[in-house]
Amino acid sequence: MASSAPNAASDAPPGRARRALSFLKRNWTWLIVLGLIGYLVYTVNPPVNLDERQGAAPAFVLPTMTGERFDLSAHRGDVVVVTFWATWCPACRTERPMKESLYADLQGEDVAFVHVSVNESGLAAVREFAEGRDVAIPQVADRGLLGAFGGSGAIPATFLIDRQGQIRYQHEGLLAKPALRRAVERLLEEPA
Repeated sequence: MASSAPNAASDAPPGRARRALSFLKRNWTWLIVLGLIGYLVYTVNPPVNLDERQGAAPAFVLPTMTGERFDLSAHRGDVVVVTFWATWCPACRTERPMKESLYADLQGEDVAFVHVSVNESGLAAVREFAEGRDVAIPQVADRGLLGAFGGSGAIPATFLIDRQGQIRYQHEGLLAKPALRRAVERLLEEPA
């Protein structure tokens, strides 16, 4: 009497497919890890598209942590890097030293940086955070300015403003120094 059950040997995938399936079964965790690493690298070091102007950056004048005033309109003709952050944000704290390093690297260029704290307690939280740290980038505080820039509320959020005062790029989340440097250098190549 013939069995109606299918033959297990005939249901097995052919040789190459079987080896691929076996490889995937043995190495699936490594494939996921490599995929996540690739995603993270792309996310923090993205290609930067500066082709679109997103409109004029909103004008603002705010007191800095050192008591001076940061007036965005005074930097017309410069490339301006505006970063929204908070002292309690782990990604912001990770990104901050990279931006401080780039700020130091670009001294003498037509580039201005400003960090806008969205902390509830404003500059008081920034002053406390800055104690014992190298903080050279001007620090201001404003909880509503991120919305005026068109941000979703996610931080860190970085906006690049060209020499004519137009927002040319925005990135929400950690932004690696090489990606930011490339974008700033491209904007510096444009006429003032």
